[in-house]
Amino acid sequence: MKKISKIISKACLERIKLGLRLINVKTFRYVDLSILSMMLSLCFSNPICYASQTFGQSENSVITKNESWEIKFFKAWQTENGNYQYGLFIDLDDNWKTYWKHPGNSGFKPEFQILKSKNLAKLEVLWPAPDIFYENGIEIYAFKSKLILPILIHPQEINNPVAFELKLNLGFCKDICVAKTFHLESENVEHASNFQNSKIRESLKNVPVNLTASKRYISCAVTLEGKKLILSSKLDTQFFTKEKKIKDAIFYYRNGTIWFNDKMQHLAEKTQMFTATLNHVNNQNILLDRSKIELTLLTQNGGFILNGCPY
Repeated sequence: MKKISKIISKACLERIKLGLRLINVKTFRYVDLSILSMMLSLCFSNPICYASQTFGQSENSVITKNESWEIKFFKAWQTENGNYQYGLFIDLDDNWKTYWKHPGNSGFKPEFQILKSKNLAKLEVLWPAPDIFYENGIEIYAFKSKLILPILIHPQEINNPVAFELKLNLGFCKDICVAKTFHLESENVEHASNFQNSKIRESLKNVPVNLTASKRYISCAVTLEGKKLILSSKLDTQFFTKEKKIKDAIFYYRNGTIWFNDKMQHLAEKTQMFTATLNHVNNQNILLDRSKIELTLLTQNGGFILNGCPY
């Protein structure tokens, strides 16, 4: 591909040189820049020249492109502990959205499936914190305009080549919602540019971090109000302050049998609390396992994940 690009670029250069030969060499330094600009425009509007304008990336990086979204996959860098960082770039047209790992009570749950692999121990999808949207009164978690999704590859044997093929199911919504399947392959994947690497690093900074020893920062209570089961999560405001100040929360139950709605935030001078109503997917009685509650606390830049909801 690079050889073809060089040949085409050389053809463009020869076209420019040919045009310049038509101008007297002695008077060339007096040529208006607009004339030279026009000649360059004519060259790069020519299909053979335009085909070489890949802006530093080859077609190997593009997974799919249409009028609503473009998806690219890049290999970024090797980490200090021998893992390999990749990045999935999703650019969306105006008002299109794609969903977070937990889409909420409406939307498509993204799915990654390993089809083939060599020397692959683990694939880790590092989801940045989402935005919260409300559609017909339903809270959903998604990304609008773009998503840069870091993917970390853990090899079985460090410094040995890793190969893989993935199937990725994503949902996209605007006025309508569509589900699409894409395939990602490590073979011949394009290396990310310095600019793209910087964007992956920015996205990594927005990935919520796991907060261990959660009893120090949060306490939970479950109460029955009428026929509703209410989960209350009280935060330690001395810890969650300044850059760690919580702007919103996302409740998720890991085996999918319980969903949450009617979330509310309660603020007082020294107290911040989130409450939500628990519902069983089959309208059955709820047998709650607190260890399966995943609470994502959103800050201005990223956030925290608490696994389990302690007393």
